[in-house]
Amino acid sequence: MPGSKNLRTFILVAIFLGIITFPRIPLNAFIVTINAPPVLSIIDDTGGFLLLSFDGFSPGSETNVGVVNYTIQSNTMATGTVADALSARLSGPFTDIEFKASAGSFTNAGTPDFSSLQSTSAGFITIGIADVALASKQPGTGDGDVLLDGTITVNYKAVLSTDHAAGIENQSLIVTLKDGQ
Repeated sequence: MPGSKNLRTFILVAIFLGIITFPRIPLNAFIVTINAPPVLSIIDDTGGFLLLSFDGFSPGSETNVGVVNYTIQSNTMATGTVADALSARLSGPFTDIEFKASAGSFTNAGTPDFSSLQSTSAGFITIGIADVALASKQPGTGDGDVLLDGTITVNYKAVLSTDHAAGIENQSLIVTLKDGQ
């Protein structure tokens, strides 16, 4: 085709000189940030109330055992062992009554690599107004060492230390999950 070579040459020269331009597609670039917020959570299944009743009123009399299941979740645990990861204390003392707790087994809801909780004592321990360790955090493996997800059962009871008159006493029980950080 006559003149087609000249036309192609003209188009190439025009593109090179910027006489003919092609539309540009606008670009919009941005940074995507994904945040995994820190979680440190302990939730009990009692609804905020635990009733313990004595079987007598003389020294050594014990209440029924109250069972509380705690759902524990954390993605901020310190690596390694945390000796007092789960602790408890009372807001004030009971009169001539020993309040006691015993942490049971931990059921892991995460992967086998996750950390776990292990009771710090074999039986009931007395809980007072200062923090008392109920369970320690046991290390997981790899990245799972900072993760904790599961349920632990804690049994509570009270024991009379002297003769006790009829009545009701209330104190707040504060159970704390510490990440060890």
